[in-house]
Amino acid sequence: MTKGKFTVQLCNFDALGLISASDIRHYIEKSVPDWHLQGIPSISYCPEAFVGFQDNQKGAVIGLYNNMTHEISVRVVEWKGIDNCLRQLRHVLDDNQLSMLQRKRIAISKAYVQFRIAEKRVLSSICHEIGHHVYSLLSQQDPSFIERWRHLYDEADEYVTAYAGSSEKEDFAECYMTYINDRDMMQQGVFHAEYDELRRWFS
Repeated sequence: MTKGKFTVQLCNFDALGLISASDIRHYIEKSVPDWHLQGIPSISYCPEAFVGFQDNQKGAVIGLYNNMTHEISVRVVEWKGIDNCLRQLRHVLDDNQLSMLQRKRIAISKAYVQFRIAEKRVLSSICHEIGHHVYSLLSQQDPSFIERWRHLYDEADEYVTAYAGSSEKEDFAECYMTYINDRDMMQQGVFHAEYDELRRWFS
C-alpha cells in the first residue's frame, strides 16, 4: 500500500460531533492507498443537511459522490421515511443528486442507524463513496476492468449487502467498503472472486 502526503481536505466534521477530522484522516491513511484518493478534492460533512434527533430515534447517514467534481459529502438526517428525507434535502441537493437519491429509495429506506452508533456508519459511507471514485479511476486505467466486474456482478449468487445487488457500481462500492472494514468476510468462498479483484488494487 503506497503511502505519501494526504492531500484530501476534510471539512466540517468537528461540527458533526460524532467523529473528528483527525480520526477520519487516520482511518483513511491506514486503510486506503493514496492513489485511490487521487482527484478527490474534499470529503465534507454538510451541517446544513442535519436534522437533530435523540439517541432513541432513528436516523440515516447518507454519502454522496459527485461524478463531476469528485467531491464526497456526508449528511446525517432524521429519518421519518424516504419521502420526508428527500424533502429535507431538496434545498441542498441539485436535480441530479435528487434523482440519484430517488433511485436509491428502497436501499436508503434500510439505512436506519442509531445516532449514538452512527460514527461507524459515517466511516462506512466515506469508504463506499471512495469506492465509487476508485471504480471511475479503474474504468479509465484498465479497459477490461468494467467487463470483469460486470461479469462478477451478473454471475453472483449472493451480494455482500442487499444494496450491492442494485447495480454493478453499487456492488463495487459495497465490496470496496467491506474489503476495508471486514476483510475476513470478503475472503469467504462466495465472495472470493470479488476479493481477488479488489486485492489487485490494494497491493
